[in-house]
Amino acid sequence: HRHTQNLPATSLAWGLWAHTSTLTAGLTSVDQARIRRTGLRPLTADQALALFDAAAFGDAGLPLVVPTGLTTTAEAPPPLLRGVVRQARRAARGAASAGSSPTARLTGLTPEERSAALLDLVRTEVATVLSHPDPHTIPPDRPLIELGLDSLTAVELRNRLTTTTHLRLP
Repeated sequence: HRHTQNLPATSLAWGLWAHTSTLTAGLTSVDQARIRRTGLRPLTADQALALFDAAAFGDAGLPLVVPTGLTTTAEAPPPLLRGVVRQARRAARGAASAGSSPTARLTGLTPEERSAALLDLVRTEVATVLSHPDPHTIPPDRPLIELGLDSLTAVELRNRLTTTTHLRLP
């Protein structure tokens, strides 16, 4: 509101801080692992204060700033930024890795081998999402909800499978 009236205004949408607070005290190790997989990393107090100073005393004039730590890799932006950050050399990387795509790996397999490979792929992603220590001990005939899958982890599982298979999954 202040910004639209040309008054000084900057809102800070803080990311996760490393210091445990009342808000984060209930996070389990599974919750923290899920947060790390999104690309977010906790800010130390020194990092957060430096980001506050940059937002408060900088000359950006932005109505909203998101001070947060992000884990970045050369391969891809964090999941939170995939719709915002363009990936450099996407076509070149896609051509180079085309032989290692799930479709390419499944092409020469028998139906039984293909089923086993897909089961292994899904088990691996389920184990990651649920912080399960061994993907091969996940029973293939057991409903995922019985293993602890909830709506949040279901969305994460779908997103991971979409990224891995390059298929748009519902």
